[in-house]
Amino acid sequence: MAKTAKCAHPACECQVESGGRFGKYCSDHCRQAGEAIVLRCECQHPACR
Repeated sequence: MAKTAKCAHPACECQVESGGRFGKYCSDHCRQAGEAIVLRCECQHPACR
């Protein structure tokens, strides 16, 4: 089973598998947002809707 961790974007609640497509982020949206502080994540995954 792959190891998972919370997405590195502070507002995101998604879990990310190690070695995933976007590194420590769940999506390109979160990777581009980086560690910016926002009130709500807009990655559109079920955990953040």
